[in-house]
Amino acid sequence: MDDHIVLLSFDVEPVDALTPLTIADILDDYDINATFFVTGTYANQYPDVVKRLSHFDIGCHSFSHPHLTFLSDQEQFAQVSECKKTVESIIGRPVEGFRAPYLFADSSTFRVLKESGYVYDASVVSGLGLFYPKLPQALGEVPVSSVFGVPMMDMVFTYYLKLPGVFFYFLENKNKGVNSFLFHPHHVVNYEGQLNHSLQVLKDRNAIFISHSGLIKNHEGG
Repeated sequence: MDDHIVLLSFDVEPVDALTPLTIADILDDYDINATFFVTGTYANQYPDVVKRLSHFDIGCHSFSHPHLTFLSDQEQFAQVSECKKTVESIIGRPVEGFRAPYLFADSSTFRVLKESGYVYDASVVSGLGLFYPKLPQALGEVPVSSVFGVPMMDMVFTYYLKLPGVFFYFLENKNKGVNSFLFHPHHVVNYEGQLNHSLQVLKDRNAIFISHSGLIKNHEGG
């Protein structure tokens, strides 16, 4: 694949407060598509923000952000189904995608996602697929990109490794194929200038920005 396809995703929890609005304005300024994975508790607390985000792809991030693998099947089902109902009631359309908190998912998670009517999961880290159970048929997978097994998520580089510049370098320079990046709004707003610069570089290099649902639909169509 010669095209450079970039998937930007943002995991939204109550701690993010109004910061997703800043991210939405930046994406709109660059005419870039993206996916926001929203918890049910955030949707209940900030329904107007979720409505503002609804012209983007909206996925679910569980209801209250627990470690799903520590829960029973019934508790997992409640987390994924209640989040779906909550978010759908706000945006007025079906929610297709899901990302597990902390990227922790097991066979029960994938089973209840399928039972709850999700189309794809975005919890698997690219290159680490052996550590995850196989997804059931009819449930697509959009993995988070990684570098030497380290997921390309801002929290790793801005909080644990303290190397935000490295994250934005990889964002700009991972070329060709499909590259999926995970952000948290309350982290990335602290690096708004670097985000703007990276998006401009990618636009200048003719990167193609699509949503997670868009990738799944293109894949199914191909």
